Amino acid sequence: MDLGDKVRIIVLGITIPVSPALLTLGSVLGIEYLSYHNSKQVFVDKTTEIKVDGINALTSFTEFNDGRLQITRETTGTVKVYLDINGDFRVDKIEETRYPLIGEPFRISLDRGKDYATQDFHEADEDFRNQVQRFRPELLR
Repeated sequence: MDLGDKVRIIVLGITIPVSPALLTLGSVLGIEYLSYHNSKQVFVDKTTEIKVDGINALTSFTEFNDGRLQITRETTGTVKVYLDINGDFRVDKIEETRYPLIGEPFRISLDRGKDYATQDFHEADEDFRNQVQRFRPELLR
């Protein structure tokens, strides 16, 4: 009898064997969730708040002392950064970095007014405002 046979979870009266690897994975994910969810980091030039959105996803809101606002959305293989330079709650710059399983990572960078990507900026503006509402609703009043 190994450890996997000894460790069991009881759900609605049904005994389910659980492997040590699954317990370890659950512990790591739980530690990541507790480490990042609703955390706040204060630096000399900025304040960053972080919320976990899922197993491999998190969103951070950064408010710089000079008035810039930044939303960073991280998921498995993709990091999107929305930057509002002048505090008008419209995204001025979009940066997206993708990390494929095979090959080199690549980055897409779009600037409002310089790049013709109206739909990208419309979606980014909407997501940006939703995330500001989630992190700091008092800023939108």
